[in-house]
Amino acid sequence: MRWLKKPMVLRLVCLASSVVGVICYALSSTFNHLLGNWTWWKMLLYIVFSFIICLAVFFSPKRSSTTSLRLEAHLAFLVLIVTSVSSFLFDNAAKGKPDAYSLISCAAFATMSLGLSDLTQLGFWVDLLYFFCGSLIVQLMKMNLWLVIVGGGFSYCLLQLRYYAQLQVQNDSERQMSQAVT
Repeated sequence: MRWLKKPMVLRLVCLASSVVGVICYALSSTFNHLLGNWTWWKMLLYIVFSFIICLAVFFSPKRSSTTSLRLEAHLAFLVLIVTSVSSFLFDNAAKGKPDAYSLISCAAFATMSLGLSDLTQLGFWVDLLYFFCGSLIVQLMKMNLWLVIVGGGFSYCLLQLRYYAQLQVQNDSERQMSQAVT
């Protein structure tokens, strides 16, 4: 599990999961319900938006303790608004059962959020992790109520990985403090 803590590995996992997420979301029925059929300008906007997401994920700021609380509060508010609006739009667009692309995109974005929560100190990535895990579970339940077990299991694994990473960071900082004292 130590290789997963390396920043470059986390960045590559986040980048790969964000690419999978934007591609699968573009192919999903939810996207077509929201925005209709593809046109050249919708495709261009989505490509630019996806490229910006991938660049932001790959070049996310490193973990530091000097993050401005004001910046963190503004970003948390922005994430709250974006997730609320996207949840509202998804609920309005989801007429029937979700397709595989919608499920894969939620799982990929949850994985991306997990990686970014370990890379950066901005707390909203954890909120995005919860949001995408919850969306995945709801979509699976729309297909079959018993699939809550699959979604819950996937979400549990991601949350345990997050806990393990936090525990390792805490242990490393305690070890450094004890070495500084001696």
